[in-house]
Amino acid sequence: ARAQDLDAFGYFYPEMWYDQVRISGWVPMAGAAVGPCYAGHANIAGLCDFVTMTRQTASIGVGGSHLVRASLSMDITPLELGGAQVHEPITGVADQVADSDEQAIAQIKEFLSFLPTNAGLEPPVISCNDPVDRREESLLRIVPFEHHKGYDMYRVIRAFVDHGHIFDIKPKWAKNMITCLARLNGRPVGIVANQPIFMAGVIDTPAAEKMAHFVEMCDAFNIPLVLLADVPGFMVGPEHERTGLVRRSMKTLYALGHCTVPIVCVIIRKAFGMGGYVMGSRGYRPNLLVGWPSAEMGGMGLGGAVEIMHRRRIAESDRPDELRAELIEELRAKMRALPTARFYGFDDVIDPRDTRRKLIHAFSLLTVKDPHLPPKKHGINPM
Repeated sequence: ARAQDLDAFGYFYPEMWYDQVRISGWVPMAGAAVGPCYAGHANIAGLCDFVTMTRQTASIGVGGSHLVRASLSMDITPLELGGAQVHEPITGVADQVADSDEQAIAQIKEFLSFLPTNAGLEPPVISCNDPVDRREESLLRIVPFEHHKGYDMYRVIRAFVDHGHIFDIKPKWAKNMITCLARLNGRPVGIVANQPIFMAGVIDTPAAEKMAHFVEMCDAFNIPLVLLADVPGFMVGPEHERTGLVRRSMKTLYALGHCTVPIVCVIIRKAFGMGGYVMGSRGYRPNLLVGWPSAEMGGMGLGGAVEIMHRRRIAESDRPDELRAELIEELRAKMRALPTARFYGFDDVIDPRDTRRKLIHAFSLLTVKDPHLPPKKHGINPM
């Protein structure tokens, strides 16, 4: 909007936003900010399914730096106000960042290559020469035997997707949660995974919102989902409660509960508490739930469970640290994949090297789910 056009304001933007809202979930919407993008233009970007912005020239905001100066007497540059340094790692407004206009357009093209032209069609399947039955030996070595050690979940993902290629969504925001598009035997899939090397993969408010938005987008455009779980639970503590985590974390279950696309859950290592229920449980009716032999499931983390179950015994012990460690290992042996598979509804415990083959085979058989929703106008998302 231009100040010179103030007398014409009142129709154009609301009409455009209305159109965007009406076609949301039917037609993919992607936007690129390659320069200043304020007020109504920023709202257009905010309604897109995918937004990229150029690193040195783009800025996005409700109001520009001149308006900030006039309203708040604050001097700030456009990049400080709403550049990539803000919207990539802090707000998550930018799904990706480009170094040039040309790269921004290329990112949009690749994003759209995974999606159908409208939600009435299936995602485009391409030819693939990556063998369906390729066994990836590295998957036996990536996940550490020591449960307190982190590892890069991207290595796991790249090991089983076609040619190791992924299209990352919001990689710098909420880095404890990975959301990316990839292909399995040429077919697009959406992958949601905990990232153990950031915050141990715990789910906080940004991670929950990142996951929920991605799940809803994939479901809208008929892209099946793969969930890879290695999560100690939801984040706890007063700082995180004040972000509205109780309510906003439920966006994840809300999105999963409304899904009609096939969902396959793979428990890589741990799936504890509410985080475990979100990433891999029978509660939201996934089509397939499998675990690696390293999988552990439980209502809470093993350390917390031992502290609650054996608090008095530990307090009275002459060697509390050693006893606590022994009790954790005893409980861990009981919570392994093989002993607990039937209690948690596992369909199978698989060899990690067979992950690619198992996923491709599953998606070749699975079809769209009947959501069996009660009659209603629409659900109410826990905003």
